[in-house]
Order: sequence, then C-alpha cells, then structure tokens
Amino acid sequence: MLAAGGIENARLLLASTDVFSQGIGNHYDVVGRFLMDHVAARVGRIPTDRMAALTKLFGFYGVHHENRAHMFAHGLALTAAAQEREQISNAAVFFSTERAPDDPWVALKRLLRSRSDNVGRDVLSVAAGSGFIARGIGMKILSDHRTPKVFKDLIVNTAIMISPNLVADEFQSRGLPHKLSGLRIEAICEQAPNPASRVSLSERKDKFGVPLAKIDWRISDLEYKTLLRIAELSHEALARAELPTPKLEPWVTERRTQDLVIIDMAHTLGTTRMSTSPKTGVVDLHCRVHGINNLYIAGGSVFPTSGHANPTLTILALAIRLADHLNSELERG
Repeated sequence: MLAAGGIENARLLLASTDVFSQGIGNHYDVVGRFLMDHVAARVGRIPTDRMAALTKLFGFYGVHHENRAHMFAHGLALTAAAQEREQISNAAVFFSTERAPDDPWVALKRLLRSRSDNVGRDVLSVAAGSGFIARGIGMKILSDHRTPKVFKDLIVNTAIMISPNLVADEFQSRGLPHKLSGLRIEAICEQAPNPASRVSLSERKDKFGVPLAKIDWRISDLEYKTLLRIAELSHEALARAELPTPKLEPWVTERRTQDLVIIDMAHTLGTTRMSTSPKTGVVDLHCRVHGINNLYIAGGSVFPTSGHANPTLTILALAIRLADHLNSELERG
C-alpha cells in the first residue's frame, strides 16, 4: 500500500526502477502526469460596516454528531447550468475576515520584538484594543495543556453550536482575537487535467540517494477565465439578492487576468490517476496499480479530476472503499 501524498506517491513510483526501468506503473509515461491543485485567488473585499449580513449568511456553522460539533463553511458555488453556459470549470467563492492595520495583537508583537517603526502608534493600538488582549489571554489559558481536556471539550463544542464564526476566527487567529477591517472574498476553482502538468524526478537526491521530486505545475487559460467569471457572477448574484456587494479587485474590474495572483491550496492531486486503461491512468477502479497484482495506492493522487472543493472527505471515502475491497480480497483468499 502506497499512501504518501500527491507528490511522494508519484516520486516513489518513478524512482523504483530496479524491475521497471521507467518506474513502477509507468509503462505509458503516465505516472506523475495530470498534476492538479485547487487554483485560488482573492477577488474582492467588503468593508466592516457592510459585512454583518454576509458573515451571518456565508460564515461558518456547526453540525452536532455523536457528542461532537463539526464545522463547515457556507460559500457560493457555480451551478451546472452556469458552468455549461459560460464554458468554465466548477468554482466557488468564500468569505473570510481581514485584519485591520491597527490590530492590537500585531502592534503588541511588533513592540515586544522591538520591530516597531512607530512606537507611539503601536502603543495607542494596544491601549485601544485592550478588550482584544484580554480575550486573547483567556483563549491562551483555555488552550494550555494544563487545562483539563473535559473542560476544553465542553467549552469548544458549546461555542461551535452557539457561535461557529467566533470559533472559526479563534482557530484562524490561533486563539488571538483580532480587530477586523472587513471580509476578504476568495475564489477557488477546479483545475482541468493536463498531462503536461506533472511531477518528475530531479537530479538532486535525498539523504537516502533517492531523486527528489521536480514540480511543473501548469495553469491553463480555463482556470484564469473561471476565476474571473465566478468573481463577476458572484457580484451579480449578491446584487440581485439585495445583499452587500464587494469591491472587486482591479484585475477583475479591468478583466486583466494576466495580473491575477494565483494561490495554490496544497491540494496535490491526480499524479497516479484512476482510469480503466493503463494508457490514461496509473490505478484501476480498485486503486490497484495497472499490471501489479499486489500494489495499491491511496490518497488524492488517484483523483482523475480535482473538483473544486477541499479533497479530504473524498480521500477518506476512497480509503474506506479501498480498505473494504482489500478485506473482501483477503476473505476470498
């Protein structure tokens, strides 16, 4: 069983040349190809005085299950009809809080590290934000290892059910409540499979003498177009719903996709993709490497396409499915 992640799965197969000179499962030069990640970009922002309604609608929410609370985030996603009409990939936008320039914790950190370029301004920011500082101290006490776990679980699960957005803010800020200046609107889109986007082997080697991975991540015009259009369509949808509309980034309003700053989400997928044919994929529908009876691969590297959402639940579903398959194989002998 190979389950080392979207980059390492491909690297280890390519580097295993003792029996197959091109690497295991690589008879048709497919291992490492079709490298995908979720392509993301900032598309706009909403100032503090207009963020309340959107925070309530599109913030985090909690779901209670088996005495635990789980958190999810609302966003806006493209419908299948919109994707077909616009000829774009699947995508979504999400809303996240943005720290203010005079955030007291940032100012305090600069003062403590003697890195402040304006001591007077930072002292005033800390004094004005004393409430944030007090809340932060309370959160640090809660996260301390000496605080009983039963007490922690009770507080956290109750907080998720009462105010998921507060818990999300605390998690994102590592327990330090920050002064906010508005909402960031960020888009994330599916990446179309591209054989030229790939993981290959570098001439450099790790401490065991195994070649390191070399990444050539290719982003096509389709992804740029998708991010642009979902920014524009989201703006139109919010306006139709009579909700606050964002101030879009200049690259959106001027339709200059060449100025778009791409953010990868560290969701490396597709490098040992699933396919019914070894000519177009590395593993079969049971995640077994084509041509190798006793080698299976788990993880996001088997994704044939990336989708637009976080891949964790899909990776877990595939892993459970693979475990069930292996159990049935063992029972049959």
